[in-house]
Amino acid sequence: MSISLGCNYSRPLMHLLESGAVELDWIKLSRLDVLEEEMAAARPMRRVLLHVLGHLGSPPSYWESLPWESMPGWIEAAGSPHMAVHLQLNPEEWEEAVDRRFQSREQVRAMVRRFVENTRYVKGRLPVPVLVENVPYYAHRATVRVAVQPEEMWEVLEATGAGMLLDTSHLRCAAWHLGVDSRAYALAMPLEKVREIHVSGPRIRNDLGLRDRHCELLDEDYVLLDWLLERTTSRVVSLEYGGTGPKFEAREEAAERNAPRALERQLLRLRRMLG
Repeated sequence: MSISLGCNYSRPLMHLLESGAVELDWIKLSRLDVLEEEMAAARPMRRVLLHVLGHLGSPPSYWESLPWESMPGWIEAAGSPHMAVHLQLNPEEWEEAVDRRFQSREQVRAMVRRFVENTRYVKGRLPVPVLVENVPYYAHRATVRVAVQPEEMWEVLEATGAGMLLDTSHLRCAAWHLGVDSRAYALAMPLEKVREIHVSGPRIRNDLGLRDRHCELLDEDYVLLDWLLERTTSRVVSLEYGGTGPKFEAREEAAERNAPRALERQLLRLRRMLG
């Protein structure tokens, strides 16, 4: 089965597509706040991957607030084959005080139940398959540790029938901060359930260790992707480089002074890898 190539929406990407400088199958949209605006620009150019949902650890009030009545129309217009959601739970999303690094057995079971219940809820509201994405782990911010344990990912997917979206930068960051080898960590994941792979370049940031930054891919990132492609049945590889909004536009400029050329380099190399 051939593997298609996607990339997240950005102004440099649109310029490259308009000039015919790169070959691309999908444009990924991840901002619900400007979805219709970006869809209007992206869809005439390519099919669209939708990735606009939040954390599986979010409470029911979040999920009930989403515009579910619009989702089927957006998915049909985009041609998106699936929808992804992060296996993440931030401490402030939990009803009681919880340590980011250590959870009791009772907390772990309760958190996994929420992951499973929310995955089933999302699956019941969407006309396409749901993929669960792995997330990075840092001891000082973002998700609690239980969300990045391979056994919990296995449990959620087995209980719900969802597929997996494997993010290589998230994988590397989680492994770095957990103090384990990234390939051993990957092999503990349900790789046979991977249907899409996200790739981007993480970076060491001062005393905070390896961080997910959506920077340019380095040789080690391509080597990891090649290794993963031999061990998964992923149908799509999506590059996450830069993006829209103040955070990603500033990050993109800081990462590369000539972002379109960096983006072009990566897409051409990925296309050669994927054949």
